[in-house]
Amino acid sequence: PQEQFEVFTHYGRVYRADFAWPELGVILEVDGEVKYSGVYGRADDVVQAEHRRHRELEMAGWKVVRTRWKELMSHPATLRQRLWEAGVR
Repeated sequence: PQEQFEVFTHYGRVYRADFAWPELGVILEVDGEVKYSGVYGRADDVVQAEHRRHRELEMAGWKVVRTRWKELMSHPATLRQRLWEAGVR
């Protein structure tokens, strides 16, 4: 995967995906807990921005797989299966 891959949406926004397989149209987003702690603003505003971002990425043709760091570290087989189902081989 490519790290911090820039995706341009139809709305003129540019997002950086944590990891992307551009040739497959797959993005992996690893959500951190600090994002929702208030450091980046009110949690509900952050969640709404994440939902908008997710929708825009999908509307741009990307498959978005989301995980949390804890899942990545404690259940890598589950994440591997989800990426497989999205087309990552």
